[in-house]
Amino acid sequence: MKKILVFLMAIYSVGVFADDQLIPYKIIKEDRVGGFKLSLDVEVSVAEGRLPNEKELGELSMYLATFSGKYDRVFVVYYLPGMILDAGGFATAHHNPDMNVVMMKEMLLEYPKYYYLIPEIREQFPDYEPRIQ
Repeated sequence: MKKILVFLMAIYSVGVFADDQLIPYKIIKEDRVGGFKLSLDVEVSVAEGRLPNEKELGELSMYLATFSGKYDRVFVVYYLPGMILDAGGFATAHHNPDMNVVMMKEMLLEYPKYYYLIPEIREQFPDYEPRIQ
């Protein structure tokens, strides 16, 4: 048991899950149900004119799930600044118990400032006008 603890401390000290290697984030809502379930709403930013990708969101999700305590299930909903909380994020990451990241770029159709980030959807709906300012 002691060897496992030393190994985990070594991994943490080398920065395998170092916060400074992750995309910038802010936890905006947190709900816990005992030691069973953790739900997080997390705000991330557009970086270099692009959405965070599945790999970046997955790494952040693993970090949050690992350092938030022991939960059987962890659910993360990702929002961009200005998105309406609880109206649906643009991505989710579920640890149920295995991690699965799902991008839902169509959620950005309602936000003019993010609409340009989803050319594949704009091509499908060229006459669509976002409604949320």
